[in-house]
Amino acid sequence: MKNVYITITVISSIISLVSTFNGSVPLFFLFLTIMIISIVLTNIEANRMRKNQKGENLSKIDKLLAENNVIKSQFYSNDNQTDTIVLDEEHSQIAIIKKLNETFTLSKLPYSSLVESELKEDGVSITKTSKGAVVGGALLAGGFGAIVGGLVSNKSSQDEIRRITLNLTVDDLSSPIHTIEFMTLNENYIKKDNPYFKERFNQATHWHKLCSVIINRQSNNQVSNH
Repeated sequence: MKNVYITITVISSIISLVSTFNGSVPLFFLFLTIMIISIVLTNIEANRMRKNQKGENLSKIDKLLAENNVIKSQFYSNDNQTDTIVLDEEHSQIAIIKKLNETFTLSKLPYSSLVESELKEDGVSITKTSKGAVVGGALLAGGFGAIVGGLVSNKSSQDEIRRITLNLTVDDLSSPIHTIEFMTLNENYIKKDNPYFKERFNQATHWHKLCSVIINRQSNNQVSNH
């Protein structure tokens, strides 16, 4: 249906252009009206298709979570559902779901496996929280975000952004890094005062803080056990 509307729009544009050169004003306005209606219908159809696709993707994600006994305490999936992150408090784990060529794959990250959480804009680190280092057999202790040699926070800024990601490093030699895309623009950059950017950045920041709290708790547990 979408292709039909596009075809009508193209044909109407050509006829309107020809009518202009031939001096046929009524015919020009007729096909101009048809062209505008076709554009509106094309956009409506495209939005309907995106909504249906989103519903199908979310259903597949829910099915995958159920099959793997993952309970959604908190949940985020990006615009195209290519990247999904789930907090499962009941099982003390985070689940990462990736979509590639209509196939969804799930990775479980136990709280204890989290080593680092890093928020990036266009590949530039904005803030980072890392598990404390072990020195002389004992974990260096301190306040949240202020463990000497442990939790670290770095800040950077840019005026226009195209990509927001959350990088999670885990204690797993086979797959140590998991990246969640919160915003990915293929062409244009977006200013930081844009509502779309603010919404995606707030979501990414929320999940970074969640992971930071988990890392901090794990660090404190290690301190108390030494």
